Amino acid sequence: MIKLTNTKRLMPSFLLQIMVCGKSMDFNYISSSSTETDSVVVKFTHRGLQPMGEALVFSPFPVNFFVRCNRLRLEDEFIVFPAPIHASFATAAEQGQPNTDPLPLSRGMEGEVNRIKDYAGGDPLKMIHWRLSAKHPLLKVKEMSAGGGEPVILDPRLLPGSTLEARLSSAVFLINRLIRDNRPVGLRISDRIINRRPQNHTGSVC
Repeated sequence: MIKLTNTKRLMPSFLLQIMVCGKSMDFNYISSSSTETDSVVVKFTHRGLQPMGEALVFSPFPVNFFVRCNRLRLEDEFIVFPAPIHASFATAAEQGQPNTDPLPLSRGMEGEVNRIKDYAGGDPLKMIHWRLSAKHPLLKVKEMSAGGGEPVILDPRLLPGSTLEARLSSAVFLINRLIRDNRPVGLRISDRIINRRPQNHTGSVC
């Protein structure tokens, strides 16, 4: 996301074009002392730590006889994750990954919301969905999935793929799937293990 601020106290800015990472955004009008935002989708050819590089600011204002340009050096960096490639849990297990069969979600108190049901007595009061219950004649209760399951430690060296990049992409797919299934998951890199435990929200690594 790009935020462009007009710091002039009285005069607006017109016809500005910002180019970042090969993508451009147009800001046709920004009033004085105000900020406008825009965003673009950028596709990268490889993973890893990527520098922002520089931003180019163009403007043909006022009469388009010539285009003014200013270069702004951007010091920020960001991480590009491997693109997910579909991988089978069964294939991963055959190649040495233990405990990779997806487990059905069991009922619990601290996981994701599995479904909404009518209150039938015996459910804790904290599980009542009060806002939704106000719209219905019966109380509505949140049924949560348990955050359990045996932890899965994935080793990219043992995953499907003919190259390291392909195996890392398979790891991303499996990790995202396990997180969605509320399974504890870790990644083994040499002698280091990176852990990821289920949270009370849906997340992914890509």
